[in-house]
Amino acid sequence: MRNKTLNLVNGSFVTGLVTDSSKVADLKTYGYTFVYTDLTPALKAFNPSDLTVLGTVIAEVAHGFTTGLKVQVTTAGTLPVGIVALTDYFVIRLTADTYSLASSYANAVAGTPITVTTQGVGVQTVTPVALAATVKIEKSIDRVTFFDVAAATVVTATGSVISKEVDIGYKWVRSTVVVTSGRLGLDVRLSGIAEF
Repeated sequence: MRNKTLNLVNGSFVTGLVTDSSKVADLKTYGYTFVYTDLTPALKAFNPSDLTVLGTVIAEVAHGFTTGLKVQVTTAGTLPVGIVALTDYFVIRLTADTYSLASSYANAVAGTPITVTTQGVGVQTVTPVALAATVKIEKSIDRVTFFDVAAATVVTATGSVISKEVDIGYKWVRSTVVVTSGRLGLDVRLSGIAEF
């Protein structure tokens, strides 16, 4: 017998991920842990002079945003024409100090920004939408059809989950992550005793 540890996921996510399945047929019992961290960046404010209308480029030193992050824009003044208050937009990270906004996640990934025609008036506030995610382990006998090992864990803040499976009757497991907003840091590990 020997210890077996699988690192199923380790990273930062603004959407979702289904990992490749890992073989557990040689395990009788295993435990898994989810360690999750809310990595959603703080809100950022920019002045009209920080917005380049052509390409909707916003200059904000060390903004901390990543492509695909869902945000909303508000102002105490007048928003740039082309941006609607409290509407979901998705960040296109250009550099560590510049970004654009897209109308959908797909457009953000494709690098297609929204079109603005004015810089607006007053300070504009870009607020990332709060973290909302689920994580779970799924099991399979045939590596084609998967079922939940347990109900999905709802993630809205930093935390962890530890669970144990005994007398498993399946051969494969995988982890599934769904992030609907915010940015999630996640580490998923599975450990057990492998039999020869």
